[in-house]
Amino acid sequence: NSVTAANSGGYSVVVSNPYGSVTSATASLAVLTDGANGNKPNHISVSPIPPKPPNKDSLVIITHGWAPLQPNADLSWMTAMSNAIQSRVSSNWAITNFVWLQDAINPNPELVLAAAEIHGRLYGQQLASQGWKHIHFIGHSAGAGLIENAAAEIPSSTTVQCTFLDPFVGLLLELQS
Repeated sequence: NSVTAANSGGYSVVVSNPYGSVTSATASLAVLTDGANGNKPNHISVSPIPPKPPNKDSLVIITHGWAPLQPNADLSWMTAMSNAIQSRVSSNWAITNFVWLQDAINPNPELVLAAAEIHGRLYGQQLASQGWKHIHFIGHSAGAGLIENAAAEIPSSTTVQCTFLDPFVGLLLELQS
C-alpha cells in the first residue's frame, strides 16, 4: 500500500537452496499515480494483430519511440522506411509499422519506456502464435524497449533480428547495458 512512483524501476528475485541459487530476469515496475487533475492511469493493451498472410513467412516490424509532441508527431519516416524495405526484399516478406502513440506521449520518458516494454511483451506473444520463420524488429528511441521485449516472446524456431535506432537507455544511462 505504500508503493509510490519513486519505486518505479527494475526488480529481480534471488531464489536459493542448499544446491545453489538463481536470479530471475529483471522485471520493470512502473507505478502510475492519480495526477493532480484526477486522471487515473489507463490499462495498457495491444489491439489484436491481423492474421499472417498465407504467402508470407518473414516479417519486418518498424516502431517509433517517445513522442512528446503527439498529436503532431511525424511518423512519416516509418512509412518511408517500410516502402524502402518493401522495394528491396523478396515477396515472402511482410512489412508493417507498429504505432502506439497513445502511450508514447507521457512527458516522462522513463514511463514511456515502461509502457513500451509492456506493449512489446503483449505484441510479441501475439506474433509468437503466428509461426513466422524470420522476424526483423526495428525500433527507435523507447521503441527499443518494445522490440527487445517482443523479441523475448518469440520462440527459438524463429530467427529474430533487432535493429535499435537511437535507443533510449534511461535518463542516467542506467539501461545502457
